[in-house]
Amino acid sequence: MSPVKAELKDYQREFYAFRKRLTVGAVFFVLLFLLLLSRFVYLQVLQRDHYRTLAENNRISIVPIVPSRGLILDRNGVVLAHNFSAYTLEITPSKVKSLRKTIDALSKIVEITPLDRKRFKKLR
Repeated sequence: MSPVKAELKDYQREFYAFRKRLTVGAVFFVLLFLLLLSRFVYLQVLQRDHYRTLAENNRISIVPIVPSRGLILDRNGVVLAHNFSAYTLEITPSKVKSLRKTIDALSKIVEITPLDRKRFKKLR
């Protein structure tokens, strides 16, 4: 029988290798933590006003709601009066330089009949 060679482990070398891996891992996690901390400081401290404004704009939303008015019905449920929107366009002649040019510009946006033009000129 031949003698069996027993391999001896070098515990000192394994301990140093483990310690090196542990140090590299710890440095990696510390750098990662510092990176996250710096981003947190940047967002919370340096960009505070920007994100506060964005948050306020998300929180406050002004949405005009047109009030719905009830229909007028008779006792049989037949509609007697409908609802519709009506708008009035008024021009203050003392506030415009040229009434004719203003009417021409407005006629591109809203319909102004020749009768309306005569009324504007007559009221002036």
